[in-house]
Amino acid sequence: MGGKWIGMLKKGETVYAFAATCPHAGVSLCYGWLDAQGRIVCPEHKYRFDPVNGRNTSGEGYKLMTYAVEIKDGDIYVGFLS
Repeated sequence: MGGKWIGMLKKGETVYAFAATCPHAGVSLCYGWLDAQGRIVCPEHKYRFDPVNGRNTSGEGYKLMTYAVEIKDGDIYVGFLS
């Protein structure tokens, strides 16, 4: 049975979940970093993605899949469609 690799990041008290691979080249975003505006930067081609909505902010037109996150009683729940 297949699974999904997700990346997570916490900014302040908010937790974001997103597909762990770049939608352009499939590179692991977990090897990337956050820029000064808090966008996820792909380590391969430096494409930038907004963790809130997955929008590609560097203009290439790709969209990063994002997932709803709920924190309840100290546990983190990530919602995604199969």
